[in-house]
Amino acid sequence: MLGWVLGDRIYLSSRALLGCAWILLAGASGCSSDPKGPLCPTISGDSEGLQVTGCAGGTITLSAATYDATGAKASYSFVVSCNDRSAHGVWSRAAGVECVDGAYPCDGGTCTPTSSIDCRVLTNCLELGECGYAEGKCVVTDEGCASSEILCGLSGACHLVGGACAATSDTDCRTPFGACTDCAFKGPCATTGNCVQKEGVCIAAQDADCKKAQQCGFAGKCSLEGEACIAKTDADCTGSEVCRTAGQCAAVAGACAVR
Repeated sequence: MLGWVLGDRIYLSSRALLGCAWILLAGASGCSSDPKGPLCPTISGDSEGLQVTGCAGGTITLSAATYDATGAKASYSFVVSCNDRSAHGVWSRAAGVECVDGAYPCDGGTCTPTSSIDCRVLTNCLELGECGYAEGKCVVTDEGCASSEILCGLSGACHLVGGACAATSDTDCRTPFGACTDCAFKGPCATTGNCVQKEGVCIAAQDADCKKAQQCGFAGKCSLEGEACIAKTDADCTGSEVCRTAGQCAAVAGACAVR
């Protein structure tokens, strides 16, 4: 296995023993020698992975997988490199493979998208919902908001409202985010105790919601104050992970700290 970091994500690739580039999420694959020409016509995929039928000595990178409510894979992004050729795009259950021949739209830390496919490959699509393209830049879309790991998964901002992602109901705050086991956040109610929508954002409204949230067990933020869950007493902190692992067992200014 080979790996490298692009932005703040780690990507993995693999080389087959016979000089044929491939990577799979599951299942088997194969390919032939490199015939040159455009890469996109040689690329096929499904929910199990991506295959290139003519790419000797190259690599394929899969990233940004999304899942439906049942846990089935709904889409993922890919970047293919084959000697002096390259292509990138997105596979989705709705549209299949959408591919653009040419280099990944980033040079170092600068990204210059020219289409919505470029935007859907970039990490800001999965994290921040910027999956559409308009006037030379990536912009948020309603679909992007709904699948964004940070805005929807952490904050409940799952719908496009006035050009930005926002929470529109208590359902946005309370519904668990995705069905993927590797999602960092499981929704604002489960993660931070913010289970009620108010003016487009999710807030905490009940002490019981604070105590059930992940950040109670991890960071001791188990008590309601105003519209947020905080570490209000030393007792909130003493049962937390940060107390056990880092000695942060005292409540100081709403957080657990070392006293």
